[in-house]
Amino acid sequence: MGAGTPPHEQGDTAEIDGIFQGHAYLVLDVRNLDGNRIIKVRNPHGNNSR
Repeated sequence: MGAGTPPHEQGDTAEIDGIFQGHAYLVLDVRNLDGNRIIKVRNPHGNNSR
């Protein structure tokens, strides 16, 4: 499963949470934890850290 963010007019820009605009992400895990929806994603173009 995958997910993505819409492009940004200034190119690749990171938000405070580390999600880049205009990128595709792999969805690794989805959980409901204490009423919060948690999605674990990985940037396939990033380094090997998770």
